[in-house]
Amino acid sequence: MSTYNTQKPSIPTATVLNNGVAVGTATVYNPRDSELPRGSNYVPVFGNNEVSEDQIKCYSLRKTVMFLCGIDIFFGLLYSFYNAFFLIPTCLAIGGFYGAKNYNSCVVMSYLIYITLDWMAKLGIYISNAIIQDPNTVDPAARTWWWIFIIISTLVDIWISKIVWKYWRCLRDISVLELAELKTRQLKKYYYVYW
Repeated sequence: MSTYNTQKPSIPTATVLNNGVAVGTATVYNPRDSELPRGSNYVPVFGNNEVSEDQIKCYSLRKTVMFLCGIDIFFGLLYSFYNAFFLIPTCLAIGGFYGAKNYNSCVVMSYLIYITLDWMAKLGIYISNAIIQDPNTVDPAARTWWWIFIIISTLVDIWISKIVWKYWRCLRDISVLELAELKTRQLKKYYYVYW
């Protein structure tokens, strides 16, 4: 049995006058009194102050990914003064920042694919240049430092990919209600993810 009021209540109003003579009373339909549940069992979900560990983890990963995207945007803009081609990766980093800020898992996955392909392509180019290069033309000390830089750069890129992967997985695994609540709150308790 429904708890809704199915009758449409009406409110009597003043007497209708026609040239000073009472003709009858008019009624006005009151939509506020009809079809509203009586004694609703609705309890607001977002009213509690408790925050789950998944929400703290997701919010912390969000802050970290936004910070890393900010660094990527900064260097992309810096490189774009050298070559306008670098505006394309800068736009992708801006998309990653937007996706992280708005908890958009599709945009975060696109950014993850971009940075993963980026470090794989860089590593492939570095290795192909090392194979093609004549060992007699390069100073061994310079070559050693070059390879140290390549290894460190690749490890940092893999580390960034890992953090973005964790954030995307967190967005995928968190419940819809927790994510909706997280979008409306600013948490005071968070940490930057280093690993």
